[in-house]
Amino acid sequence: MSTKRDLVEAHAFSRRRLVTAFVSGVPGGREVEPVRQSRVVIGGLALGVLLVAGAALAAILGGGRSPSDWLDPGVVISKEEGSRYVVLTEGGDLHPVLNPVSAKLLIGDSEPKVVRQELINDQPLAAQIGIYGAPDGVPDPDFLRSTNWTACTTPEAASQLHIGDHPTATPTPGEAMVAVVRTGRSRETLYLVAPSAEAENGYFRYELGARSVAGPLLGDLGLVGAEFAVSTRWINLFPEAPALTRASFGLPSGSPRITYDVGAGARRLKVGDLARNPSSGQVYLLGPDEPLLLTEFSERVYGAVSDVGEPADIEGLSGATPDDLADWPATLPTPLQADEACALLESDAGEPARVLLASDPSEDESAEALDPGMENVSVEPSYGAYVNVGQFGDATGGSPVLIDMNATRYRLGGEAGLAAKMFGYADYDPPTVPDAWTEGFDCGPELSQEAARRAPDPRGMARCDG
Repeated sequence: MSTKRDLVEAHAFSRRRLVTAFVSGVPGGREVEPVRQSRVVIGGLALGVLLVAGAALAAILGGGRSPSDWLDPGVVISKEEGSRYVVLTEGGDLHPVLNPVSAKLLIGDSEPKVVRQELINDQPLAAQIGIYGAPDGVPDPDFLRSTNWTACTTPEAASQLHIGDHPTATPTPGEAMVAVVRTGRSRETLYLVAPSAEAENGYFRYELGARSVAGPLLGDLGLVGAEFAVSTRWINLFPEAPALTRASFGLPSGSPRITYDVGAGARRLKVGDLARNPSSGQVYLLGPDEPLLLTEFSERVYGAVSDVGEPADIEGLSGATPDDLADWPATLPTPLQADEACALLESDAGEPARVLLASDPSEDESAEALDPGMENVSVEPSYGAYVNVGQFGDATGGSPVLIDMNATRYRLGGEAGLAAKMFGYADYDPPTVPDAWTEGFDCGPELSQEAARRAPDPRGMARCDG
């Protein structure tokens, strides 16, 4: 049993060990250093930055906006459902809108706000508005092609009207073709497609009549064999000039004697006779009031459609070309030698459109893949056209029409120029094109801001009245 002395000595020994340990440290080891306060502060700041960044990213991805922002006038899109809405005025109602083009007509080209559906659900909705049948989008201004349209036909009356970026069909100056339009099971009308004497006026169509009448004339013109069977729509792409008949020369019925003086030896000449100035070699038709100067082409036509003899020589004879025949060819055209004939539309703002005859179309322009008699229209993806639709010879005016990449035409209604402005076309000057060049496109509804503000109405689906 330990004595009191033993207990005192043990306590003293334990105390000496404890003191030695505090004074001497860890034998052969390293003292534990105290933690620096700066490290704690820096770590806390880093964690705070991460939390703030995460919250911001979550807000962006969530698409949430404060009501004071996304309920301002503009377009709103549901993040989850993709539904589209518009707010038209400050503090106005939230309207479901039928399609993007209706929204563009109302708001313009503004950036839509993507909002969580739960925020939209918290708002009272007004009535749905928009244009039934309006497209999902319109061509960008840089992709509008309002000139150099082509319409190509095969000899079997298959035709393709195409709007694209770079047409390859090449004009064939001085060449002509004979177009045969079937108007019944056994009836057909022949036309000549040839250049005007005034090159800037382009090509015209000249009626020849039935084959029994046209045959001898085509032989005299050297155009036998240059025939294409074409549709009525295709031949109407060319402006009409006076027919190649005797009536186009403006002569009266019968053969009265001339009542004006043309020189010695002309007393027996009658209206409708031919005369020649031997000095110039020019040939004249003796009209009811004065001699009419004939071109090589009109002289050949008159000789074929009239029972007339050789011209009488009259020195000093003069006269002017008949105004009604100004758009007849001046010289004899050569037959078109091509597998396809193409009408090429050239249009510039402020100038009358003109149509040329062309050949060698690209695959997109060609009608060769179509069945005989089939008519088709196409627009290159992403492209379209914005034009005024009028008549041949119009330099300005007409009804504004938009053609989209789906080959559908839409009349732009409402306040003049407003729809075009909302589509971003304010700086685009549309040319005037003949209505014959737009009739082949499908009809869409009229696009206007007024129509976009109303409830959708299927009755306005097709309104190509412009």
